[in-house]
Amino acid sequence: MTDRRLYLCNGHVAHSSLQGHVDGVAFVQGTQKSIITPLANLYKKPHGGLDRQILFGNTFLVLEHDNDSGFSFGRTDSDGYVGYVENHCLGLTINATHKVTAINTHIYPAATMKSVPYLAISLGARLELTRIKDGFGHLKNGGYIPEQAIDVIDAVAPDFVTVAEQFLGVGYLWGGCSSQGLDCSALVQEAMRASAIECPRDSDMQQAQMGTEFGDNEPLKRGDLIFWKGHVGIMVDDATLLHANAHHMCVAKEPLEKAQARILQNEGLDIACRKRV
Repeated sequence: MTDRRLYLCNGHVAHSSLQGHVDGVAFVQGTQKSIITPLANLYKKPHGGLDRQILFGNTFLVLEHDNDSGFSFGRTDSDGYVGYVENHCLGLTINATHKVTAINTHIYPAATMKSVPYLAISLGARLELTRIKDGFGHLKNGGYIPEQAIDVIDAVAPDFVTVAEQFLGVGYLWGGCSSQGLDCSALVQEAMRASAIECPRDSDMQQAQMGTEFGDNEPLKRGDLIFWKGHVGIMVDDATLLHANAHHMCVAKEPLEKAQARILQNEGLDIACRKRV
């Protein structure tokens, strides 16, 4: 069965890789663009159905650009997720040299923190810098970013759980992926991405593809993933769960036993599986 979240066809156009598998559409290679707004919403269809968000500087392969609707159809290059992005969020592709490693930071019009910032961007945003001088990275397309908030594009965080803990207290947002709000699977994906671990976007994909399942007789440890139907959390230690959730409406830590009992009582769902990455 085709997963529409990953299917590069909208009934009008399809990626050339689908030739021989779909009829009645135009086949295109697509044009790569970059996100030029702090965040871009990715929709199931124009004007409705938010699936997820894409961070500043990340790339999007455009298969169909429609001026009438104001949306472009395509695919996120980071994880292959397919949907529609508003045209004003897209610009020329950058050659990313650095990425944001702070939970959030700002881009300034001058190399001083006393200037008025014009963009707030989040962990995982991608940047093309020409140099770093006097405590600021100089963006190729203009603007300055504090050196403390960035690292080279191939930098690897040693512990993805530590990255995830930076989001403690950030508000819950279905489809979100940033310090402005995020959901359970984005917390896992963004933390793992910072540690150079490939991770799909949604919790069902993560359950299917990430790590090795183990039984409830095996002691839990830091970094284990706990899955319910439609939900995922990260173990901080053998007893404490970190997760973005709609009960607290934020990223929170709590005893796994407490979360398990509440989810079972309120939603009738018990833990589906435990996986070790």
